[in-house]
Amino acid sequence: MADVRWIDRALQRIIDLTNASTGSAYATRIFQGLAHIDGSGLKFKRFARASTKDELGDLNAELTFALLFAGLDFDVVFEPTGDKGPDLSVRRDGQSAYVEVKRFRPRERVRAETVTMTDEPLLFQQYGQPEKDTDKVRGELYAKLRQVAGHNGILAIWSDDDDLEFLEHRFAGDDMRRDSEKGVQRVPENVLFSVFAGNWRSGRTGQQVYCRPFRPLADPFRMWAEDLDLVSVSSCVREALKKLSAQDV
Repeated sequence: MADVRWIDRALQRIIDLTNASTGSAYATRIFQGLAHIDGSGLKFKRFARASTKDELGDLNAELTFALLFAGLDFDVVFEPTGDKGPDLSVRRDGQSAYVEVKRFRPRERVRAETVTMTDEPLLFQQYGQPEKDTDKVRGELYAKLRQVAGHNGILAIWSDDDDLEFLEHRFAGDDMRRDSEKGVQRVPENVLFSVFAGNWRSGRTGQQVYCRPFRPLADPFRMWAEDLDLVSVSSCVREALKKLSAQDV
């Protein structure tokens, strides 16, 4: 159980950096639940020492993925090998994996007067920069491989960038899978899949979390990926907090 003093300091730092106390009751509930996860004290200290809102957002991405896995009945540990190693370890069904988290921060918006309009119908105008964004995602995934070396690994992306969606993640994962099959740049056999989540939700299916295996998965890892594909972030976080809070009883 994490030291409650660091929880209080972390909560106060969030208020100081965001200039608002709204939502502090919910944040308190989240932190009290997270306090039951091994290694959470290290995260609370980092929240308490954060100097920018972007640092808070990066840490929040790690906590959110921890709660996603906890809500799916995984045992979760923060920084299982120390602060230079993977962000999380997760265990279920007799198997474990390291999870390395990357958050894409909101990008600066282009000033309206610099946007060049074309005569093409809106339906056929390119939205965002899909090729550039796919390269960006692929580069970050490759960079994270070393963090899970020598162990079953999961690469997790949280996007607060409204222009970066699951399609870029899917294309990046497919490119990496093809590269590995062709021997261009191999994804180690122990790296299982990448998972993408964010505030964006499919208007057609409601899906919010997307997994992309780097190769055909055997059980239980196939089941892990399928379970993640089916959840919404908010419902999974609620389920995690219910389970973690029950440990107080």
